[in-house]
Parts: sequence; C-alpha cells; structure tokens
Amino acid sequence: LVLPRLPERIPIHWNIGGEIDQWGSRFQLVWIGALPFAMWALVTFLATLEAKRKNEPGFPFRVLRALRALPVLLLIAINWIIVAAAVDESLDAAGFIQILMGIQLIVLGSVLVRVPFNGFAGIRTRWTLSDPMIWNKTHRLGGFALIFGGVLFVASPLFLRGSSRFILPIVVLFTGAAVSVAYSALLWHRYHGKRKP
Repeated sequence: LVLPRLPERIPIHWNIGGEIDQWGSRFQLVWIGALPFAMWALVTFLATLEAKRKNEPGFPFRVLRALRALPVLLLIAINWIIVAAAVDESLDAAGFIQILMGIQLIVLGSVLVRVPFNGFAGIRTRWTLSDPMIWNKTHRLGGFALIFGGVLFVASPLFLRGSSRFILPIVVLFTGAAVSVAYSALLWHRYHGKRKP
C-alpha cells in the first residue's frame, strides 16, 4: 500500500553520527520487509534442530519465543522507520532505531537473568555449559549488564549528539559481555580449581 507513494530513492542506512550514508531504491523495502520472516524461520529451525539433537525434553521453548520475537519486532519497526524517513528525511531515524535497540536489550536482559540451563540460547562458554550453578550466576550478571547497556542506548540519543551517543553504550555493552565471560571462568576456578571443564 505504501510502496507506490514513496519517492524513487529512499534512505536505507545511517552512520553512527545519525547522518544518512546510504540510499537505495524504494523496491529494496521488499527484501528488507522479508527479513523479519527469515529471522523468525531461522531461529525456529535452529532451536528445533538443537533440541532434537540433544534430546532435551525440557528445552526452554518459552524463552525461545521471547528471543525469537525480539529481533523480529525490531526489524519490523526498522522497516517502518525507513518508510517514515523516506517521507521526511529530517527524521532522526538513527535515534529512533537506537532507542528501539535499547528497549530490546532491556527486555533481552530481563529474559537472560532467568534463562534456564540449555545448550542453545544464553552465554555459552565452556564454563557455563559445564556447571548449572555457574550458568545461573553468569546469566544474572550478564542480564543486568544488558539491561544497563539498554538503558544507555535509550538515554544517549536524548542527551548526547553525534557519534558519542552510539559509541558510549556500545563500549559499555562490550565491556559487560567481556566481564560476564571472565566471571564465568573465575567462578569455575573458584569452585573447581584447575580441573578442565
């Protein structure tokens, strides 16, 4: 319905400063619009394959549904932001996308805090996969790190300008991920000494 009303050339990418750095044909929205469906199918297929391979009757499909819905909804929202930016190029599309990414990270972090021990979704290090207690403790830390990073993603476009509004939360996010992995190794050595996982 919208496609015929859009201009021939539309913005499809923004740099970390929030400026349009790539343009494309309006018909690129067709394959961009197909990405959410492809994401949904891929995650469903991989999770089902993993559950069958490991014969896990308690596989956390409830968690899977949340993890599958988050990127799908984000991609759908990004599609509509691109449509809005095609109509009004002055729209701060990058800021809106960043805020949506932050909301997704907050929700993902709240899921990660409670994600049950499994072999498909979560912080999958050799230490967390070898000990359910280490899995739980690592995921609590990692979940809160994601929530904190998500809050920064949401807040930074409101208070910062230029590339710093994106770089700051990214640095915090990657730091949180590195700390979570290191924490799982530290816990393993605390509880199991030098024994290999």
